[in-house]
Amino acid sequence: YLEFTATDKETVASIFIELVEKHKKGPKKGHVWDRHLVRQGPWRTAKGDVLPMPFKLRIPPGASISGPECHWELRGYVDIDWALDIEGKLPINIRNRDIEKIRDALGALDYRVVDLASKPLGQSFKGKFQPPTHLKKQVGITDINLLIEYLGTNLKMTLEVEKTKLFKFDKKNEFIYDISKLRSASNQDVSQHFQEEINKLMNK
Repeated sequence: YLEFTATDKETVASIFIELVEKHKKGPKKGHVWDRHLVRQGPWRTAKGDVLPMPFKLRIPPGASISGPECHWELRGYVDIDWALDIEGKLPINIRNRDIEKIRDALGALDYRVVDLASKPLGQSFKGKFQPPTHLKKQVGITDINLLIEYLGTNLKMTLEVEKTKLFKFDKKNEFIYDISKLRSASNQDVSQHFQEEINKLMNK
């Protein structure tokens, strides 16, 4: 909830709050994903009046994850008639459970995700993961590139291995994963699915 405390007798026109994504490669002032009108005035306050007000904001599917390049914040605005308006900011952390589940699934296979960064406004994540040590030596691969894209109710996954001594050309495997099935599947099932797709990539 948002709590407003009046510091004087004043007329409040409105109070609203925003959910904002600030990405280093995105708009300088950030991108407003959702806005909620907490209370519409005008109404008169007395000095010291305290008013707690509940609110709800919608987090977009495919949201960028809080990290070195992406920060999220709540911005509250109080519009006061005939006086200076008030603005407040509160940094928050945003998680993406779909990406976390994919990381966990690869981790269970001993594939370590090195980096998985999002574009501004999310919806697309690009990075790489490394095979276990014994596979690195066996196939001569140090990294597998990974691209995850949100496409409506689906996730499009692209696995790519750059050419090595064993592969004369880059190798790529693309597959679609239904988001609802991903969210309801067990970690073991997701790991197995990825193992099958990695095997296809390696032609096993």
